[in-house]
Amino acid sequence: MPDFISMHPMKIFFLALLVLCIILGVFYKFVFLRDNKNRVPEGNNIVSPASGKVISIQTVDGKTPLEIRKGFLGKIETQIDAGEPYYLINIFMSVFDVHINKMPVDGSIVEITQVDGTFEPVMSLEAGLKNEKQEFLIESEIGLVKVIQIAGFLARRTRSFVEVGQSLKKGEKFGMITLGSQMAVLLPKSKCDVQVKVGDRVSSGESILCTIPS
Repeated sequence: MPDFISMHPMKIFFLALLVLCIILGVFYKFVFLRDNKNRVPEGNNIVSPASGKVISIQTVDGKTPLEIRKGFLGKIETQIDAGEPYYLINIFMSVFDVHINKMPVDGSIVEITQVDGTFEPVMSLEAGLKNEKQEFLIESEIGLVKVIQIAGFLARRTRSFVEVGQSLKKGEKFGMITLGSQMAVLLPKSKCDVQVKVGDRVSSGESILCTIPS
C-alpha cells in the first residue's frame, strides 16, 4: 500500500488525476451511455423523444420563427414551415436522465441541421448565449414533425445516429446529447391530443406525449 505522506506532491496529483479520470469514465459509460428498456407502447400515439421533465407546452402557428429558451441565458431559434398550428413541447434532461433520444413516431428523416453554439456580445440586441442545436425534420403519417436537441453551452455535444432519407420506427434511436440538456418537439396540433402536463416525468421511447385522434 502506497505511503501517501512520503509521496512527492506531483505523484499524488497525477494519482488523483488518474483516479478522477477512471471515475469520470465509469460515470460516462454507466450514466450517459445507458439506455432504458424501451417498452414502446402500441396504438396510435406519439412517444417522448427524450427522458426528463416536461417544462413547457405551448401552441405555435407553425410558420413564424421561434425562440426557445434554455435556462436563464441560453436560447435557440427554429422554425417549421407547415402553415398550421403546432404544439411545442420542451423536455429538460438532467445529468442523471437517459441521454439517448428516440423517434416519437414512425417516419423518414428528411432533413438534419446542426448549428454550433455562439456567444453574442453584450452590446448587441441579441446579447446572450445561443446553444448548440441539432434539428431532425421527420416526414410521418401525421405530417411534419421536428425534434430539436439543445445542448448545454459548456458541454456542447449533440450526436446523430441517422442519415437523411433513413426510415425509422417509433422508439428507435436517432441520437443523443451529452450532459444536462433539453429536447424540443414540434407536433401538428390537429393530430395530437396531449396526454402530459408541465412537471410530468417522461421516458424516451416509452412515455406517451400525445394520442392521435381517429
